[in-house]
Amino acid sequence: MDNDIKDVNEFKWRKKPAIVEAYQWKGAFIIDEKTAPDWLIEAWDTFKIAYISNNTGNVLEIEHIEGKPLICNSGDYIIRDEDGDIYSQEARIFENSYTKVSPAYIDNTVFPYGETVSPDIEFDKNHKK
Repeated sequence: MDNDIKDVNEFKWRKKPAIVEAYQWKGAFIIDEKTAPDWLIEAWDTFKIAYISNNTGNVLEIEHIEGKPLICNSGDYIIRDEDGDIYSQEARIFENSYTKVSPAYIDNTVFPYGETVSPDIEFDKNHKK
């Protein structure tokens, strides 16, 4: 009879901590090379990100691996994940999901659950917000 009892904890999951790089786009026509990370400038220069005007206003269109372009509105964050994929996220959602990581946190590879950063991941340490 004990085999018929469900363990409620069996269905619970914790999201793995991930470090991403992000840049909040403020709606400017061009990406400022003085303040933007190198990966974003490269995406701009290679037309993976384009500035467009449409019926909802001025937006960035981000080429996405699934084919359909992603739209980044002024104030949204442009994110590069650990796999190098670039996408956008609304500011409210981003700010509720992420906290700023200090360089010491990355260098010491200290995480709340004992995880470590893979040594083959490269971060843009020149990025200044």
